[in-house]
Amino acid sequence: NAGGGGGGVGDAGGAAAAAAAGNAGAAVGAAAGVARREDGDESSTTMVMVEWVNGADMGRYEGNLCRLQPYDMINTLGLTTADLASVSRRSFAGKRRWFNTQRRKLLRDAKPLGNYSVAVRRDYILEDSLRELTGSKSRPRLFRRPWRIRFEGEPGIDQGGLTREWWSLIMQRLFNMNSGLFSYAATDTVTHTINPLAPLVSDDYRQQYHFVGRLLGKALLDGQTIDPHLNRPLLKHLLGVPVSFSDLEFVDSSLHQTLGWIINNDGVDLLSIYYTVDEERLGELHCVELIPGGSEVMVNDRNKHDFVKRRYRHAMLDKISDPLGALLDGLYEVIPLGIISVFTPGELELLLCGVSEVNVDEWQASTLYSGGFRSTSPTVIWFWRIVRERLDNEGRSKLLQFVSGTSRVPSGGFKTLQGQDGEIRRFTIERICGGDDEPPRAHTCFNRIDLPTYSSEKILTLVLENLIMGEVDGFNMV
Repeated sequence: NAGGGGGGVGDAGGAAAAAAAGNAGAAVGAAAGVARREDGDESSTTMVMVEWVNGADMGRYEGNLCRLQPYDMINTLGLTTADLASVSRRSFAGKRRWFNTQRRKLLRDAKPLGNYSVAVRRDYILEDSLRELTGSKSRPRLFRRPWRIRFEGEPGIDQGGLTREWWSLIMQRLFNMNSGLFSYAATDTVTHTINPLAPLVSDDYRQQYHFVGRLLGKALLDGQTIDPHLNRPLLKHLLGVPVSFSDLEFVDSSLHQTLGWIINNDGVDLLSIYYTVDEERLGELHCVELIPGGSEVMVNDRNKHDFVKRRYRHAMLDKISDPLGALLDGLYEVIPLGIISVFTPGELELLLCGVSEVNVDEWQASTLYSGGFRSTSPTVIWFWRIVRERLDNEGRSKLLQFVSGTSRVPSGGFKTLQGQDGEIRRFTIERICGGDDEPPRAHTCFNRIDLPTYSSEKILTLVLENLIMGEVDGFNMV
């Protein structure tokens, strides 16, 4: 099963690169969801629309998020599409330096407004934060002002420590599984995705997702790292780049396998599948028709590609379009899409969550080998020497991200890495056929990297350095 969403560092730049490639405006079909904001005093209207984009062929199905913004978030900084496309080709370090310059401009514009005091009670931190930051006086510019946090009933002046504590606590509340807003991705219990059942759990879910979007924008502007890691498709949505069929694995790995089988095999009519989806909602089973009268239309070899497209769209876009639209609307109010569109999904994760210290000794000690590799194999020895001596901590995080789908190391260390089935799947290096021209392949479901027996340490060094610099297409994944 091809699984291209997992690595991150091999992507082309975000929406900026997509636009430069001529993909802008490719969306066709009806909108799946729309979020609109009207901000009177700033004379602006923001609309985020979730739309469908035709893939290059029937084996590739892609969705795209299109921005319709009369208040042009890119041109407010005097940037052009060519500017963004040029920046998107830089290294991550170069992009980050450029991004820091742009975000400081936004922060500088709001500086005359002064600090904003946020008073919250610990036991009601989410409720009080929503009241303080989403009320009638709350404008996007508020999220560009410096905040000073005060915990009611507690002494102390916020010199940065209280703000960091507030960020930690508010993220815990918003991304806690009990909140109903987010659920774990299908491939792990580390990364988060939008819970499609959220509209059934909370009446004010749109306000909460809008708040999350604004907070993500605030975190990016302030250089504030957050603990929750987002899964690959959601990171792509934030950047406005297409999600691909392989990204379905991060949302529903079983459906990804099933649809992959349907695409590649004949005799589909023997499966007795119809244009319907059975969904459990709060304990009750509901039948959703993918087309009018879908419960009467059986899938066969003639219409299977149309069915796969509709079933994929339902899983990846339709089920989450409303909360996703609210989240994106909040994000783009605070930070222009243009200045984050230069990043890849993997780079955006590093920007949001920071780079954790990677313990190479523990990583190596917890690694398994297969396909004929041993810990004493020359390629394996070279691999660990390169990781230890040639890569810095950021490079190690990108390599881990390529193989496992996230740069985050579980709290229990590398020995507790999990696969999509929730079972322990240790980092594995497997030998495959091929020579120096064969690129590495990652199996994010199993935390495994496939390597051929390269002819020299110099070649492997070049391969790994190009990989983490985004110059290798690491998304030919399985």
